[in-house]
Amino acid sequence: MQKYWQVFKMGWQSMLEYRTNVVLGHVRNLIAIGVVYVLWDAAYRNQQLFSTFDRQEMLTYVFGSYILISIVFMFVSESIAHDITRGDLSK
Repeated sequence: MQKYWQVFKMGWQSMLEYRTNVVLGHVRNLIAIGVVYVLWDAAYRNQQLFSTFDRQEMLTYVFGSYILISIVFMFVSESIAHDITRGDLSK
């Protein structure tokens, strides 16, 4: 677990070099989360079940997958940035 924490800290420190990008990225993520919530709330407004999921199960699934996608994207973008820095991407 300590290894993952160190990777997270290094990623966070490198993101803080560009504070405007960090702030705008968080604002964009909050807007996206709000839009997803409003859409699913509207889908469940007149019914208890959507397919076989109730509202709480669906929101847990959607937001859990959103968090997972954010983590995966962070590592992929970090890997691409590392490849660019080393010059491996141009080969």
